[in-house]
Amino acid sequence: MKWWEKLKNKLSSRKIGEGSPSTVTTTADVSQMIQRDLLLRNIILGIVLFLSAFGFLLVYSAMSVRLINRGTSFWGEIARISVFTAMGVVMMLIAMKMPVGWLKKLTYLVYPVAWMLQMATFFVGKEIGGNRNWLNVGVIIQPSELLKLGFVMVLALILAEFPMDLRKGIGAVVYLTGALVVTIFPVLICRDMGSVVIFVAIYLFVIIAAQVSGRYISWFFVFAAFGAVFMVMISPSRRTRVKALFDSIGVALGLKAAPLGYQPATQIDHSRWAVGMGGLFGQGPGASREKWLYLPTADSDFIFAVLCEEYGFVGATLVILLFVTLVVAIFTVAMRVPDPWAKLVCVGAGAWIGFQSFVNIGVVLGVLPVLGVPLPFLSRGYSSLISLLAVCGVVLSCANSLPGVQQYHEGRRGYYGQVRSVLASRVPNLRRKR
Repeated sequence: MKWWEKLKNKLSSRKIGEGSPSTVTTTADVSQMIQRDLLLRNIILGIVLFLSAFGFLLVYSAMSVRLINRGTSFWGEIARISVFTAMGVVMMLIAMKMPVGWLKKLTYLVYPVAWMLQMATFFVGKEIGGNRNWLNVGVIIQPSELLKLGFVMVLALILAEFPMDLRKGIGAVVYLTGALVVTIFPVLICRDMGSVVIFVAIYLFVIIAAQVSGRYISWFFVFAAFGAVFMVMISPSRRTRVKALFDSIGVALGLKAAPLGYQPATQIDHSRWAVGMGGLFGQGPGASREKWLYLPTADSDFIFAVLCEEYGFVGATLVILLFVTLVVAIFTVAMRVPDPWAKLVCVGAGAWIGFQSFVNIGVVLGVLPVLGVPLPFLSRGYSSLISLLAVCGVVLSCANSLPGVQQYHEGRRGYYGQVRSVLASRVPNLRRKR
């Protein structure tokens, strides 16, 4: 019998598992577990890469008119987007290959750096649209996006340190409340309410998943609601946005006559018109009309309106289904991964992507006031894209620690080890024959 036939028989007998029926059943269960966990990891990776590539095309289409109007080079902007997208993908792949323990230690670096950058924005930041939330460090970055990544990691770290029975105590509540207040303080003083809403959503999802005291969660909902109303009332621009939203909805539905001096809410109305003009299958890639300086921030906060106009109801629905699938897959990893920190990080990442997508799409459809929140992976925003790809790399690292993926890698190492041993044993025989 030739050596490759011996190897084939040995490996096939190992896979099938000769012996009692229980052995065969166990082998079949392991095989299903490997396939399920690998599929879960690959779904997350595939959707993230597809959305990032599709976002590249959408951003180019949405910003083309603005580039023409400014006389800016197309190729320079394409090169810039390509570089930052590649940086994000590389960071995701590096984080994906890192052990969960290493990523946990990186929390002590990521969170303080992000917090200090956000604090520096208050003093030397650039103000756009009434929010001082951008920092010029050669390129313009948005530190609040990096701070979301740090917050997800540090919140999971705090909760992972508390045993389950202590998470309902006053000590856990104090730590958690302190972490939230310290995190959103530099964002609040920069007047970025959209990011604050996302931070609060991440916080709620994670503490609910960690089974923190139900009484504390109930009181937090009450205070959060009062806080939201208070922040709207003290800001004239926020009051104007909320009033414009309700006026626009009332006039559009015929529930009220247009108030005296009423002007259409430019962003909301134009985004609705873009969604309506898309029809079932859309106007076609690059054929949006609203992006011709009718729709402000068409390449960032209102990119979903351009998507609806160019790809129609079918394209928009497919993108929404991709987001839903991605979030469900991330939450599934959270339920299956053994490490407590990894569980909570996945919950925070899923809440971040899911809730931010929900808010952005709600704004575009005119059912939520304008908050200035980008659509994950699709909107133009280098800080947002890199931070989201980085947190997806952390999730993929957690997925690599799933039992099925671990079994798969062990099996591959064992297979190639046997191949090497058989080849090594054949080399002396070949030499003797010569």
